[in-house]
Amino acid sequence: LGALLVAFGDYADALPYLRQAAANSSTEAHASFFLAIAQLNLRQFADARRNLDHASELAPELSLPSVYYLGVIAFEEQNWTAARERLAAVIEADPASTLGQQASSLLRRVKRAARPYEVRGALALEYDSNVTLAPNDQALGISGKDDERTTLALGGTYHLRPSQQIDFNLGYDFVESLYAHESEFDLQGHHATAGLGIDAGAARFALVGHYEFYLLDHHSFLQDQGFSLSTRFAEGTLGRTQIEYSFRHQDFLDDDFVILNGLIQ
Repeated sequence: LGALLVAFGDYADALPYLRQAAANSSTEAHASFFLAIAQLNLRQFADARRNLDHASELAPELSLPSVYYLGVIAFEEQNWTAARERLAAVIEADPASTLGQQASSLLRRVKRAARPYEVRGALALEYDSNVTLAPNDQALGISGKDDERTTLALGGTYHLRPSQQIDFNLGYDFVESLYAHESEFDLQGHHATAGLGIDAGAARFALVGHYEFYLLDHHSFLQDQGFSLSTRFAEGTLGRTQIEYSFRHQDFLDDDFVILNGLIQ
């Protein structure tokens, strides 16, 4: 019953059944293994690690799956060195198996996550029809002329995780759109973000703030600032519940657009 509850994602309910089965020598090995899986999903990593080691000692056939899940635990704890070692061992032992393929997929995530930073960029050649999709009295700054434009975007994010439960990130993005003929619509944007995340078992809390500044034809056009707060709760096999609040203030610096100033919540 305990293993069945694990398969359905009812990890907390599975614990007493699996502990009872683990106390019986005839079912101790496999019960310890499934107990570890339940504890891993409940983020009880120390207990899960101990039961995986115990299961592999009792049943050699559980050795490789135990190594894989030890790699998963290392990944969740952001112990990148241990995660790489465990997952690489699984891949070397049985690369073609489902377990080996899962280890390969997770190892790729480890290699990406081990970097504390990420950089990004994009270059696009676009066509702007300038079709007016607003009432005439609200069609501010729309020329009605079509044109080609080139858009360049560059950015980066730095991640800092001082503990297993807390993470920070700082980001900056630059974007510029240049028109072939209608240069008065050239737009340059600067976007800075800062975020804080806190994991508390089945709940996660996040705070993200942003500031944006735009230039239109090399003149101050718009500044936009705000923040969002969110709380997410895991609901077992039912999914999750998320509550979010956001606040945003737009301040147009061009007198022709001040009518659009406002708060968004």
